[in-house]
Amino acid sequence: MSQNGGLDSMLDQAYHFLKETPEQITYNIRRYYKKTQRLLSMLKTG
Repeated sequence: MSQNGGLDSMLDQAYHFLKETPEQITYNIRRYYKKTQRLLSMLKTG
């Protein structure tokens, strides 16, 4: 059995900072994008 490890919240945060915020905050975009990529890669190999 696999856990999603917060994937849904990471995707929500990544989307929010990429598309919904009026100003682009580079730190937040980079942080949540990298976390989302890491979690997705774990799903592919899991």
